[in-house]
Amino acid sequence: MNALLATAQAARNRGDKAAVLAALTGAAELHRDKGVPISRNALHELCLLLFQVGRLADAERWLRHAVSVAKADFALNNLLGVVLKNLGQFDEALALFAAAAVLGPASPSPLVNAGNIHLARRAGPPAAAAFAQAVNLTPDNAEYQRLLGVAYRQMGDTTRALAQFAIARRLDPRDGRNWIEPAGALDEMGRHAEALALIEEGLAAHPDARNFCEAKFALLRRAGQQAAATAYGTALLARLPDQAWVHIQIARTVMHGDRAAANTHLRAAVRLDPQNPDALADLADSLDRTRGKDEAAHIAEAYDLALRRVALGGNMLSHARSITSILNRACNHEAAERVGSFAQLTNHWANTGYISALHYQMAQVRTQEDRMLLVDAHRRWGRTVDAAAARSPLARPTVRTGRAKIRLGLMSSDLRNHPVAYFALPIIEHYDRSRFEVYCYSWNSGGGDGVQTRIAGLCDGFRLAPAISDRDAAALIAEDDLDMLVELGGTTYMNKLAVMAWRPARIQASWLGYPHSAGPESIDYLVVDPYNRPTDDALLIEKPLVLPKSWVVLGNLGFSTRVAIEAGLPEERRGYLTFGTMNNPYKYSPEVLATWARITAAVDGARFLFVRPEGATAAFQANTRAAFAAHGVSEDRVEFVGVRGTHMPHYNKIDIALDSFPQTGGTTTCEALWMGVPTVSLAGPAFFERLSLSNLTNAGLGDLAVNTIAEYEATALQLAADRARRADIRHGIRAEIRRRPLGQVEEYVRDFMDTMAGAAQQVR
Repeated sequence: MNALLATAQAARNRGDKAAVLAALTGAAELHRDKGVPISRNALHELCLLLFQVGRLADAERWLRHAVSVAKADFALNNLLGVVLKNLGQFDEALALFAAAAVLGPASPSPLVNAGNIHLARRAGPPAAAAFAQAVNLTPDNAEYQRLLGVAYRQMGDTTRALAQFAIARRLDPRDGRNWIEPAGALDEMGRHAEALALIEEGLAAHPDARNFCEAKFALLRRAGQQAAATAYGTALLARLPDQAWVHIQIARTVMHGDRAAANTHLRAAVRLDPQNPDALADLADSLDRTRGKDEAAHIAEAYDLALRRVALGGNMLSHARSITSILNRACNHEAAERVGSFAQLTNHWANTGYISALHYQMAQVRTQEDRMLLVDAHRRWGRTVDAAAARSPLARPTVRTGRAKIRLGLMSSDLRNHPVAYFALPIIEHYDRSRFEVYCYSWNSGGGDGVQTRIAGLCDGFRLAPAISDRDAAALIAEDDLDMLVELGGTTYMNKLAVMAWRPARIQASWLGYPHSAGPESIDYLVVDPYNRPTDDALLIEKPLVLPKSWVVLGNLGFSTRVAIEAGLPEERRGYLTFGTMNNPYKYSPEVLATWARITAAVDGARFLFVRPEGATAAFQANTRAAFAAHGVSEDRVEFVGVRGTHMPHYNKIDIALDSFPQTGGTTTCEALWMGVPTVSLAGPAFFERLSLSNLTNAGLGDLAVNTIAEYEATALQLAADRARRADIRHGIRAEIRRRPLGQVEEYVRDFMDTMAGAAQQVR
């Protein structure tokens, strides 16, 4: 023991942290395994080092051991609480901080740690109570004064929050957070000019300081002032050409309008600072979203960058959305799991407001507990959005009486050549203009197209405002005096879900663009049908607004006869039966791939075809082939077509589509059916697990949606053996769809509008 501690001291003297860690680990193992005495300070140092290098599981293990032999040690209890907080185990962490506060009543540390957990949970009152105690212990601590202000801000008490931030700023004017936090509070209240003025004041005192500059970028972007933010970035770059963070901020400003320019800036950031995790993650994410003829190369480069970010280690939660998405797109599920567990990622995204990332968690659901955690995460985020809007309210719409027509709003930035428009356009084309007025709202910053122009010409009002803040967008909608507003985008790209929190219409609903409850309780309804309605309404935040038959209808935009179904069957033309999928790989999991592989292996000579842009990349091919090989499917039986946007003709190569689960297809299932390809699906309890069930049932093929993996495999194999049925489906499905709810456009539109009218006429 003495030799190991001496080795640790020598390494400490020369600044060799790794050697200190190795020596202290050896000493702790002697203590644990042989009972050799060790000081609490040595155990604390070991655990602190493990925490600092990001080895949280090891830190937890040793801290639990240390606390078991030194239950009354303040420092060990407090540090274990910190580790558990970082692991997302908030309840146990709070209990440890409470114990530490008793053991060390003069220390504010456990109070502050507990307060930070309450902040993460958006629990303002207990956070304020904890920080108030810390302030009483050390009133001259600017950080604790600031944190108390943050708690007041969460509570909606902006007056006290701003006063608290002023105290913190007076105590420590050098800490940019004491300027940036109040600027954020002012911005949240709609006082954009005051917020920007405060940041400018801070910049005058701290010229070109990174945190102030980044805050200015963020304020300008949130206010929709992209041109001003870009001009600011250009001037800043002229002064600071070698700073990676400047390139990152410019890229974040321009990426939605000029992806190529964003990539250029992010590559510069990586070149200037190759170990910068933000630069690696942002470039990976931007490349992953870059379309065009070089998409496969962009996907491959993004994958390599994601692996580099994982190799850096440390806490990856701030980059988890993009990194896990990229790794899952390449079917490297093992690397994706190293980023964080389902609970860690779900809680982190809910706590930090990065709610769009929860879309990617749906495919990772395994249990009812997971489903409920996902609902709770959306609800927690939604309450913060609703609370923020309540601090700068709009004049609330009154109950409408005496108006001849019901005025319905549809809000989505995807009212263009996009799958959302495939399903929304029939409503806009066919609604009864003697009973309804329809207004459409788009924040599309990517430029218009023919579909957007057509929609604008068909509806009673089309409001296009690509550079507008959420509150101003809500005010714009409120001016149209709607009876009901339906948002179609959720948290997907370019959409403004937070607009709903200001309740610009008396009745509000979500439909179409996001396969889950959106979150804000200011949204009254989620539009469903009898088949995709969850088996338990507890899996929804909103009330279900149930259409009588089908959730969607196949109009002519995405489902025309321009793409022909070829004669015969693919099996006859190709000489073997082909299973396949066009679902996005973020919906795949090891279990999904294993199920597909078992089905393919069970049919002599069968192939599996992936039709995806990722199919042109080496990593996707290698990882999927390895998953299939584990079940006896040789690599020549796994095929790929790497395309985007021109995929429809390739359904002529697929005999049977195998759906992803638990998150099923939606548009993809409709496309497969329209091309005569029967789809086998696994239905689960939640909305996002039942979309294909709805599509299949409303096309007359409900028996292909089953309830267990065993039934899924059996159904696929029965269909593979039933060539006659596949031929009937292949060449009779389009006529059958037009006879069924999935294809009866005018009847669907009447049902949809009658359902909306019923909701709109309710008194809240």
